[in-house]
Amino acid sequence: MKLLITPAFQPTEEQLNKLKEKHEIYFIDDGKKILQKNEIACGFEEIEGIVCNFFLQYNHFSRFPNLKFIQLTSVGIDRIPYNEIIRQDICIFTAGNIYAIPMAEWAVGKTIEILKNSLYFYTNQKNRIWKKNRNIREIAGKTAAIIGFGNVGQNIAKRLKGFDVSVCAVDIKRDESGLCDSFYYIKDINKAVKNADIVYLTLPITKNSYHIVNKKLIDCMKDDVILINVARGGLIDEEALVVSLEKDKFLGVALDVFDNEPLPGENKLWEFERVLISPHNSFIGAGNQERLFKLLMLNLEKYKTEQNN
Repeated sequence: MKLLITPAFQPTEEQLNKLKEKHEIYFIDDGKKILQKNEIACGFEEIEGIVCNFFLQYNHFSRFPNLKFIQLTSVGIDRIPYNEIIRQDICIFTAGNIYAIPMAEWAVGKTIEILKNSLYFYTNQKNRIWKKNRNIREIAGKTAAIIGFGNVGQNIAKRLKGFDVSVCAVDIKRDESGLCDSFYYIKDINKAVKNADIVYLTLPITKNSYHIVNKKLIDCMKDDVILINVARGGLIDEEALVVSLEKDKFLGVALDVFDNEPLPGENKLWEFERVLISPHNSFIGAGNQERLFKLLMLNLEKYKTEQNN
């Protein structure tokens, strides 16, 4: 297969050599622009497979008339014309659970930071102040509502179990993992968050989930709830979130994703000490590239097998 690899995947020399054993590899330097014909050493009509993230936002897949295989380096499909692609009998694979481990670690880590009031101690350390804080909470015995119980949500649940946290899963289909203590369908999300001490957002962004965390849902939550979002910024109505923060809602909020990225400097979310902000970074982990490479090799082989049958 003639395979076009964008900067979204950067194989090691060893990985590249394994790919070259069965495939002809072409690289591009920038996956976020319209590709010009002189930028690769073959015609667009020769490309059969693409490994990418943002690339198809800038280059419609129809530019590659013989395209048969797409490996996304993202879990979500909201950045591509997915339905158009599958109608053309193009095999498309997402990153699956590649990022579930670092995202789950980030989510649980931020929860601990909030409960242990880490910011207080970091600030005092910077100012060389030795002062105890008696207002420290425990995660043991808490109830966590995980909205979207896929790979990331289940990995969060696995880690919470080690902290004696009761897990409430919320999804569109019944959980069969055995990792939750209770379950609600997404239509009953209001009931699910009512008794939660921690709410994790790990669901995909769709027309139905856009701004699923709105004023109405926030009002259903406890005043001292922790809210963690590692999925998509559009899941939260940021204006409603800011208003509730101004009214002292939430023990803490940890956000890795936002409606507009980078988060504008004038956005009010920057102003709250109890809001922990990171730049869409939760998915980063030392094991990602190896997991992605193994997944790519598996899916290339799966594609080959399907073609031969």
